[in-house]
Amino acid sequence: MSNDSSTKEPQNEGKPQGTKRGEGRTPKGVTEQDPSQDTRGGGTGKQDPRACTVTNPPEFGPDRPSEPHRAENKSDQYNRTENFVREARNIDNLSLPANMSPFVTRGFKDAALEEYPIMEEHQGHRTFFTYLLTTVFTDDDTGEIVIPYKTIARCYGQQALEKAKNGNITTGVILNIFQSQVVDGFRYHDAYSASAGKARTVEHTGIDNSIIRAWEKQDLLSEDLIDFVRLKGKDSKNLRDELKERSGEENSPHCEDATEWRNYLNGRSSNLFTRAVKENYGEAREVAAIFDGRRKQKQALRHLNAMAVQAQPIYGFSDNTVRLKSLNPSLATVDKDIRHVITQEWVELDLSSAQLAVAATEWEMTELRDFLANGGSIWDSLFDYLNLGYYAKGPLKKGLYSVVFGSPRFQIPENISDEAEEEGIDISSDTASKFLEHPIIEELLEERERRIEAIEENGGIRDDAYDRWISLEECTAQNPKLSLLAQVAQAREMWLLRPVLDLALEQENDRERHAWQVTLLQHDGFSVHFTRSREYHLDRIKEAVKQRAERHGYPTELEVEN
Repeated sequence: MSNDSSTKEPQNEGKPQGTKRGEGRTPKGVTEQDPSQDTRGGGTGKQDPRACTVTNPPEFGPDRPSEPHRAENKSDQYNRTENFVREARNIDNLSLPANMSPFVTRGFKDAALEEYPIMEEHQGHRTFFTYLLTTVFTDDDTGEIVIPYKTIARCYGQQALEKAKNGNITTGVILNIFQSQVVDGFRYHDAYSASAGKARTVEHTGIDNSIIRAWEKQDLLSEDLIDFVRLKGKDSKNLRDELKERSGEENSPHCEDATEWRNYLNGRSSNLFTRAVKENYGEAREVAAIFDGRRKQKQALRHLNAMAVQAQPIYGFSDNTVRLKSLNPSLATVDKDIRHVITQEWVELDLSSAQLAVAATEWEMTELRDFLANGGSIWDSLFDYLNLGYYAKGPLKKGLYSVVFGSPRFQIPENISDEAEEEGIDISSDTASKFLEHPIIEELLEERERRIEAIEENGGIRDDAYDRWISLEECTAQNPKLSLLAQVAQAREMWLLRPVLDLALEQENDRERHAWQVTLLQHDGFSVHFTRSREYHLDRIKEAVKQRAERHGYPTELEVEN
């Protein structure tokens, strides 16, 4: 199971800018911990064209969602946006962005409102400030916070969100007002093209270091907490209920299995997750503290703080794929090292070489299917070929996922190198490039090209797992043909795991024999909490999936991850 960007759903509205690593970006040394450093061009007199700090009415481009309709005067739309911000001092109908946490200690609330007094009387600004401080939605390449235009507008109320969708207010103006009225050091990178799904990212939050340190040091498990957005007492149940209500609103399910999995997982008791987090929270924070790099530490801490007050993942539907996604920061989105600490009493299972097994069968690669069916290990083969050890599995797994799930050929070695750097593993660029020359990888890439040609010729691809046609024309991903291949593979993964859901529902309906339940679903795997007869039920689960895979010719089976 992985949080790798290569396995995520295709890019669409709300995803970060699609630049290559380091291309057109400010130096990585600029962080929230260095507020004195001006990133707008230094002493050269030049300014990063994406670093927006002006508070005058912005220019409108043809691909901006907030472009004035018809020949409307720009100043009229600017004034209308100002009015919406003004009216957002108290919001009647507020639906929080899902990937943030509103709960803080009362001591932190007092410190934040003393530093930024306007927030005490302005709920919209308070909501966007909380998003900047707590969200886990960041750009995979740079670690910068992603601020989609819908998220910005949502912070200022449901009416503002609807107006932004219709192009009647300008979210860039909202950001400029926030910068001028609340945090004058706030800087952001503007979108290259909102219509192409490239969202703004935050260059520098500008939030005072004393406030950041106060937020990081909060004892969210034991202290009295408050909802900072609404300035009232903590109500985790209300937040869960709100997320569950929204879990089917934004996207529709692409298959019946997705709906049934969503209903099952969202129906788990929150006590399961709260207990796991409380028992292992201290150890998880210790693990986060020794992560290499401030960026990774901060991301883990944002997750841990969110889970301390609302531990249960609430699942919703993805945009272009059958996969489910966690709407809130949770065990389904946190770094796997942190997840393993918190879920150490649960059993985690994965489909062995899932993507490779699906490709071998779907793409009719007989030799590869026989290799896997006879116990061949792609990892051992790659380790030998590249002269690497087991320690390199993470980066190579990222590379393999990129081959099957749709990264362009030139980007695959970059993905391996990026993941190796993230994990502190020494893999040279030559070795990362040699990965493409491995016989199995070469064959996969060649067959992938043939499948892409067929998609172009047919205008789409059929998902045989759920008998649905996926249209190329309707795909909004950056690389639509590769995205369609990924969607078919992801659908087959969910289909292969259907016997697990059947057994789980059987357990649900037989309270006397209830011995286990699935707690997390992570694409090609899941976690299980057992209460009794662990080995017996574990064997039943593994056997049910094995039978389905063998019956339909997929050379994979469930393996225990931990």
